[in-house]
Amino acid sequence: MKQQLLQLSLLMKALDPELLDYLDSQDSGSLCFCFRWLLIWFKREFSFEDILSLWEVLWTRLPCENFHLLMAASILESQRGEFIGSDHDFNTILKHINELTMKLDLQTVLRGAEANYLQLACCKELPVKVQEVIGLYVPPSPDDETSPESESHETQQLLSQSQAAATETSQSSNSTAAAAARPRPTYP
Repeated sequence: MKQQLLQLSLLMKALDPELLDYLDSQDSGSLCFCFRWLLIWFKREFSFEDILSLWEVLWTRLPCENFHLLMAASILESQRGEFIGSDHDFNTILKHINELTMKLDLQTVLRGAEANYLQLACCKELPVKVQEVIGLYVPPSPDDETSPESESHETQQLLSQSQAAATETSQSSNSTAAAAARPRPTYP
């Protein structure tokens, strides 16, 4: 769970650093008030029918495996006006978040989460850790990075393979010629 809260913090830093800074200044930067959302996948925040729809969306793991974190970020962003500029301390923020139960519109939250994903996916200089959270990070393969030394080694391997093939071909043609020069056995 701690890992997910850290990942949510990374997403918030990329999506709305001002809001995250404000929450941090109010001793809420750990986002532990989102614990319940992540633990039970928003079960208490929406109606039963909405939860069935939401969980079906989350089970698809589309557009990414951590879509629930993008949903949490969407909810936090929707409450931005309530937080910034107020004198909320940790307890007041926690109380406000808990009072959101059954007051959120699922479709609005889903659209916000999808918009967050698309915004991050289009970002050219997205930090690697954020890319990892939303499933966009592709580690470079060793084949992509070619150094002059590795190219030289590969060239030597190819040359030795072609020389070996040429040697086999010449030996094969010599043995074929020798076999053709031998008289065929005759059977009574």
